[in-house]
Amino acid sequence: MQIIAEGPLVTLALTYGAIAMLPGSNFLIVSQLALRAPRSYACLSALGIASGAAVVAAAAFAGGPLLSPLTGQAWLFDVVFVGLMARLGFRALRRSTQAKRQTVTGASALSCFRLGLFTALTNPTTAATMLTLATGPRIKPGDCEPLVCAATIFIIAGSWFGIVALVFCDARLKRIYVRLQPWIDPMLGVLLLALATRTLLQLVVMAST
Repeated sequence: MQIIAEGPLVTLALTYGAIAMLPGSNFLIVSQLALRAPRSYACLSALGIASGAAVVAAAAFAGGPLLSPLTGQAWLFDVVFVGLMARLGFRALRRSTQAKRQTVTGASALSCFRLGLFTALTNPTTAATMLTLATGPRIKPGDCEPLVCAATIFIIAGSWFGIVALVFCDARLKRIYVRLQPWIDPMLGVLLLALATRTLLQLVVMAST
């Protein structure tokens, strides 16, 4: 039992699983698409998030100690993340001033997958977690094959965000969302901008210390 509890894959799965289930940018993207777009679009965004997180995991564990200098360059992920969240936040605020719509206009299956992919690739929490696990003492170099780590993260992220997509695609939730959309969209925009502002402030604090 102790061997199972201390296994590197178990450590990786439990750590990422706990982070993935916390409400954040990935959750917001999938749930919003599930409410406003066809179910397949929401599921594709979940697939994009799973793919992006798997790529980050593979890169982190493939590099191992070679990537340890990048732990000091995590601000690069933060900058891209700030730009993405700010863009999505302003789009939500602009949408709240327009006529009420139930579906995503101008979107495609590929664009929804791409949105999930880039959100996961630039998510600073995911990047920092993978780099820390890959270069830290909890998982020793060579304990986890990069492809196995990537597959583990893909399964966890795909399962969780797939569930989120299916739950928020429920017709009753969509009807409620349509009624509350004039209030939900501004709150979503503010929340996304708050995520961007929080990350930006953290960057400023790090730069000043």
